[in-house]
Amino acid sequence: MGAAIKNFKIMSTSDLLSIENEWKEITVDGNSYFEAQNKIALLKYLRAFSIAEKLVTHSAACKKCNIPNIHIYLISCNNIAETYCQLKKWEQADKMYRRAIFYLLFINESAINQKDTEEISKSLFRQVLLYKEFTTKSNELFNYQIVFDAFDNEGFSFKSE
Repeated sequence: MGAAIKNFKIMSTSDLLSIENEWKEITVDGNSYFEAQNKIALLKYLRAFSIAEKLVTHSAACKKCNIPNIHIYLISCNNIAETYCQLKKWEQADKMYRRAIFYLLFINESAINQKDTEEISKSLFRQVLLYKEFTTKSNELFNYQIVFDAFDNEGFSFKSE
């Protein structure tokens, strides 16, 4: 995201909505390739992810336009991770699942109100569950335990509500 911040410019509502629509089209296109042609799906998902990164650099404006940029980013991370799983590229999948978790932790620190904090916490809970499922599937439960212990040390609680 560092390079995106250097080139930061204020975007209009129509620009943001156009970017969101482009993300949707590319993601749907990637979904159509997922079952049969994972490598093509991966290319589509990586393109959609770069668009999602643009949206998260404009969070406040996206919020005003009702663009769910956080969920778009998470969907992109998870699509890429799942495609890597299908390709049995466990290390790359692990990185994408962790990326989503660390992104949520990052934005949680700057959450403005209780509603945002609660929404981020729910997303974080779901993302950690996805990561646990992945580590079980890939026989890498040790990685999950490392991440889970780090949360525990920081005082995070993952009790469902």
